[in-house]
Amino acid sequence: MRNNLLKRNPLLRLQRIEEMLGAGTPDVLALLCGRVTWIETKAAKRIPKRPATPLLGDADGLEVSQRNWHLDWTQHGGRSMIVVGIVDSPLHFALWGRLADSINQMSMIEMQHRAIVALPAPKFWDELEKHL
Repeated sequence: MRNNLLKRNPLLRLQRIEEMLGAGTPDVLALLCGRVTWIETKAAKRIPKRPATPLLGDADGLEVSQRNWHLDWTQHGGRSMIVVGIVDSPLHFALWGRLADSINQMSMIEMQHRAIVALPAPKFWDELEKHL
């Protein structure tokens, strides 16, 4: 994420957050033009064989503490996103944090329809930067 976004916009600041801030806190803090966006990153192991199968599921998806964090943050007017990549695929999705409760059970098709950005890299990174 860092390499893909920072080379596109030198004004963007990204800070990797380690677990020092508490359970559920997202992986990355982004700051661009005074606007803060928290970003959780997730990776699906593969594209499911069946269209209705969840892309992430509970094994690869958001933990309860992460879902709660995003829902609380967005209910208080904050901005957050979940960025989902697929191992061995260039396809990426970015979804608003207010969808945290349903992301684990979204099929790939549903994720494409509800995503802010759903594109293969490198176009994904160009579009994502526009939403930060």
